[in-house]
Amino acid sequence: MNYLKYMLSSVILFSALLVLSSSIAYSTSAVSRTTESTASIWPASTDRGSVVTFDLKVGNQSFPLRYHISGANINNISADKDITSILIALSPSTDGTLNIELPRSVIDSKGQGNVDEDYVVFADGQQISAEQTLTNNQLRTLSIDFENGVEEIEVQGTQVLPTISSVSTSPMSSGQGQEQDQRSSSTFELKIDESIHPIKYNLTGGKISNMTDMRENSTLILDITVNDDGNITIELPRNIIDSKNPKNQDEDYVVFADGQHIGAEQTITNNRLRTLAIDFEKRVNQIEIAGTRIVPEFGQLNGLLLSLSIIGALAVAIKYRKYGET
Repeated sequence: MNYLKYMLSSVILFSALLVLSSSIAYSTSAVSRTTESTASIWPASTDRGSVVTFDLKVGNQSFPLRYHISGANINNISADKDITSILIALSPSTDGTLNIELPRSVIDSKGQGNVDEDYVVFADGQQISAEQTLTNNQLRTLSIDFENGVEEIEVQGTQVLPTISSVSTSPMSSGQGQEQDQRSSSTFELKIDESIHPIKYNLTGGKISNMTDMRENSTLILDITVNDDGNITIELPRNIIDSKNPKNQDEDYVVFADGQHIGAEQTITNNRLRTLAIDFEKRVNQIEIAGTRIVPEFGQLNGLLLSLSIIGALAVAIKYRKYGET
């Protein structure tokens, strides 16, 4: 009986330490991310004349973005508000580095409590690292190393052009390649932890009442209310859900309607997203889209803290058990 009491007390103690450690780690990270740097973002050897300004055009407005790049030329910069990203098309000649100023009025990344979060950066759809070299109230700057052959760099935040009510984007396509009415496109804000991820879709024959993620089996769950046989065409950002084989090649998603396996047609695929067209019958209440990974995954820091807490609890329990036997 005493052993069980010690075991329970140990678990409670280390759980409390886990919560406290996570809070300290989050606070430390938040402070480090919001500390302003006085260092220039440009490499020391940079000729000031080689710092270029690109006019990002959205509707009738232009937003100047300053950058310096080595090893490549930038062909275009565009904003995609649906995936809260800035897309940079480039033509590299060798491995290189992009240093770019990101005005907060154009793109920003915020977490709980309006605290700065790291941008997520992709090179041709594969997540890469980036160093934040400067941050203040007006802008944040990134230094991004890329390899020869990369054609697109995507910088993803949590908000793009918050002062602009709408951003012109190309409409989704149906399975026959015909453009659908842009006004029929809808966006569901999928909440994962404290982050919002816009999921764009077209739906006929019903409406989506909710959308959730199930990380334990890498599944996106769509709760729907239908009034007729219908179809849903949905964009699946690769940084949210993807389906890969062990060789990192695309595999088909597995789709279920109320637990029954059904077919789905992949209509679009690129480095950033995959689009599915799914037919469903009347009276279907739930559609599941299963991949091989759904992100963001369980945080490495929290996983480490949880593991240490469990180990610590077991160690204390074993210690007290030995004392109880002597």
